[in-house]
Amino acid sequence: MREADSQFFCFEEGRGEAVKTFSLPVLIALCLLLASCADTQSIDREPSLPVSQPTTSSETSSSQPESEQIPRQGLLQVLAESCETALDLGVEEVAGDSSFAYYLFPEELSIDGFSAVEHEFANDEVSLVWETDVFYVCYFANQIALADEFGVAASISFQATPAGFELVDESFAGERVYKMSVSDGLITSVYDGSAKWLIRYGNDEEKVYLLNRAVEEFFG
Repeated sequence: MREADSQFFCFEEGRGEAVKTFSLPVLIALCLLLASCADTQSIDREPSLPVSQPTTSSETSSSQPESEQIPRQGLLQVLAESCETALDLGVEEVAGDSSFAYYLFPEELSIDGFSAVEHEFANDEVSLVWETDVFYVCYFANQIALADEFGVAASISFQATPAGFELVDESFAGERVYKMSVSDGLITSVYDGSAKWLIRYGNDEEKVYLLNRAVEEFFG
């Protein structure tokens, strides 16, 4: 799991405040507070890819067809649309080796205010998730919106790829590279250097039992 700032909804894995909707300034403060709480064991989603230097806009223009270029505004739209769709419909992010999955449910399927869960397949263990930054579909949108709120530039650069785009995140000590595929304007997979995460939008009642289990186990 990544460390990160978050907004829109606030989650942090394994801790007990119900997920609720807040205005952006209040939400940022709450997310920063929640990020300092105790954590639990989960899959390491930090990338280990060697960092390639992103091209400038002029270099991208000379090396790639125009159809493969993603203007910055287009990139921001993909990130925002992906997160909004996940919040509206729910989303699942599953590791390519089927070891872990993260599920975010729409508000109407929440249980006692809880809306997200991590599922570890090998031992069939579940735990609550408390921040949307755990989900790659929202992580970068949150980072950029948070930076905008404070009037600073997000430490994220990108370059277009035939499948979507590659992002370099410099928000932490060192650089992290993420390769994303895009279809119909939404992120459909993320390779973080450790695993390829497959993304499907929309969660239904068939998966709600996992959330229900996590809530029951959390309250003992």
